[in-house]
Amino acid sequence: ILWVYSGRRGVHCWVCDSRARKLSNEQRSAIADYFRVYKGGENSLKKVSLTGPVLHPFLARSYTDVLKCFFEDKLLHSQQLFASEERCQKILELIPDENVASELHDKWQGNRRSSISKEDVNAARWEQLKTTLQSGKHKTQGLRRCVEEIVFSYTYPRLDMERCQST
Repeated sequence: ILWVYSGRRGVHCWVCDSRARKLSNEQRSAIADYFRVYKGGENSLKKVSLTGPVLHPFLARSYTDVLKCFFEDKLLHSQQLFASEERCQKILELIPDENVASELHDKWQGNRRSSISKEDVNAARWEQLKTTLQSGKHKTQGLRRCVEEIVFSYTYPRLDMERCQST
């Protein structure tokens, strides 16, 4: 496997295994689809949809071993995900229940204190979001995976399915 960074198009993985190179486009697509989580387009609000009662073991390991820690320890602060109204709104749009999103929006509007640093705002709002979505009050089928879906949508690699098919 050769990893190549191409700039504008991101990172490419070139598989040099002779068996893999002999796969049909259909077989390559099936393998790529196994790893694909990001399914939304540019104009769709919800880009990640994790279904089923539990995450697939591959996705569960990805989430617990890498994605969750990276999101909370690095990305949340470096990208300032909750530092502006516009960025907060992008995250709130990922919550399928408008009442819950509105409840969080109202909390965040009420907590606008200039003495809170941007890092503290990001951490505090992320904790509020997690607590709200995972509370018994809002623990419905549609919200069960919402925290994980937000983390996946910001951290999980996006596959170019067309590139996965060509030889």
